Amino acid sequence: MKLLVTSLMLLTLTTFGTYAKQIEGLSIEQGALSHSSHYVFQVVSVSNKSARSFKSVKIECAFFGEGKLVASGVGYIDNLDAGELGSVEIAASSTAISDSTKCRLVENQ
Repeated sequence: MKLLVTSLMLLTLTTFGTYAKQIEGLSIEQGALSHSSHYVFQVVSVSNKSARSFKSVKIECAFFGEGKLVASGVGYIDNLDAGELGSVEIAASSTAISDSTKCRLVENQ
């Protein structure tokens, strides 16, 4: 059972590390990481340096505590026009304290 859990965690870490696909013209910045008794929060900003507008941009974040995956969350920035900066606070349910995150962009439309 421990091997299965370890394998799944490695697969998740590998997926977040290698799938950090770049969407042309968009860049992501991670801001404040905080937590409450039952949630972890990550502020994320996305800058659109392209000439096109995005109806919706999906951001996925993995939350880690002492190098172990403790939670994951998703956020959306809608109507991100060319030259604009959008931001979102991504929340995930977790009683474990997160000390780092990895976030990636997933274009919706």
